[in-house]
Amino acid sequence: MNWMPISLFFIFGLSIGFGAGFIGLNPQINQLYSELDNLESYSDELEITRRSIMDLNSEIMNLRSVITLKNLTINSLNEDIEDNSLLIITLQNEVDELESYRKYKLLYDEERAKHNDAVIRYDDKINTLDIEIMQLKTQLADKNESLLSLQEPILKLIGFSTTQIHNPDGDDKHIVEVWVINYGLDSADWATLKIKFFEGPCLCQAELISTQIITLRDIPAQSAVKIKESYQFELNEEVGKIVEQEFNWG
Repeated sequence: MNWMPISLFFIFGLSIGFGAGFIGLNPQINQLYSELDNLESYSDELEITRRSIMDLNSEIMNLRSVITLKNLTINSLNEDIEDNSLLIITLQNEVDELESYRKYKLLYDEERAKHNDAVIRYDDKINTLDIEIMQLKTQLADKNESLLSLQEPILKLIGFSTTQIHNPDGDDKHIVEVWVINYGLDSADWATLKIKFFEGPCLCQAELISTQIITLRDIPAQSAVKIKESYQFELNEEVGKIVEQEFNWG
């Protein structure tokens, strides 16, 4: 028996069967490859996701640190807010007090405005009275000054005259007459009358001929004293006669 054909046929059959089986299994293999690719892609995505999660965890840690700092800042701000709230309450109380004062001030100003005309009239009257008082004080000072001046001795010469009597045998006689009046309310301790006789047409060309001094003591207040004195000296009246007097007291 010839096995060669049978073997060839068997091999051919196996080949056909294996080929048919391979052809039948090929879609499954392709599907497995596809799933394997999908798994690799999913693995990559998982790695990316894992890394993202790690980054997120790191960011979360950073955010927690920031939140902790923010909480500390918020607590500090809350304390400041509480302090400022107390300050605001204090300031508000002061504002309320000032507002109350302002209202009372407005009421006072309104009342004062109502009586402003009367106040002005009173002020004008007061100013007028002040002026009158100043005038009266001035008059009183003048009266006091006048009174003080009257209390002092006030001496004046009245009716001063000189008479020259010619003497052919010697010096001429010169008679001086004058009244001394004390108008004051006090006596004068002394008084002097200096008389100068000049000869000449005018004082600028005159020659002093004689100087006589009359002295009085204790001139009573409100009194009159008559002086009459005579002197002997030669003076030519034809040339010119000039008489000067100087009166002092104390």
